[in-house]
Amino acid sequence: MSNESPQGKRPKPLYEQAYEKLRAAILSGEIVPGQRMVESSLAERLAVSRTPIREAMRQLQLEGLLQLDQQGGLSVTRFSPTDIAHLYECRIALERVAVSGACRHATPLQIKRIDLVLTQIEAALYDRALKLDRNQFLSLNRQFHRQIAESSGNPWLLGLLDQILDKILLFRVQLHREDADVREMHEQHRQIYTAIAHRDIEQAVHLISRHLLADQERGLIRLQALELSQEA
Repeated sequence: MSNESPQGKRPKPLYEQAYEKLRAAILSGEIVPGQRMVESSLAERLAVSRTPIREAMRQLQLEGLLQLDQQGGLSVTRFSPTDIAHLYECRIALERVAVSGACRHATPLQIKRIDLVLTQIEAALYDRALKLDRNQFLSLNRQFHRQIAESSGNPWLLGLLDQILDKILLFRVQLHREDADVREMHEQHRQIYTAIAHRDIEQAVHLISRHLLADQERGLIRLQALELSQEA
């Protein structure tokens, strides 16, 4: 008997299905940072055996979304200030390469695609009927940074950046973070785009560095405030 679906596509292996569902639950905050991953509960939740759950968890650990806890089990990763400093150090290095490459290599179509993402954000910011929710904004924000990486001419860059962006998203979940000034962030994005469109490497590198350093600082301030509130 064929294992293909009616559309002619083979169904994904169970471990891959489990991985995708668990990853989505972690990055959405449905499974929160620090929460322990219990194989039996997860297997029951996803209606599969423990084997695909175990394989999925191993992959998520390799990606840094799960970590060993004090009892030797796996929990959703919680980031320390040092972790965040290291993550942003990597992200800034990658995105400086991305904007520099985009200034040199982006095609007119790729530049148009970056602009289209910003236009979608602008439409929502200034039209109440199109108001973005948090997840939609984060998705468009990620698209903006990914489109730049895709335009860089470096085929390895996007995969490396995606690994960092997943962890930054999980850090936002850990902070229960709402970005206080979405319009200011968007204005910074528009400035970065303009520098790329004008092929101004020096300005693009400067702007992306300033943008990400400010984002890091906001995150660390929020993390410190949360830690103090938990100690009180």
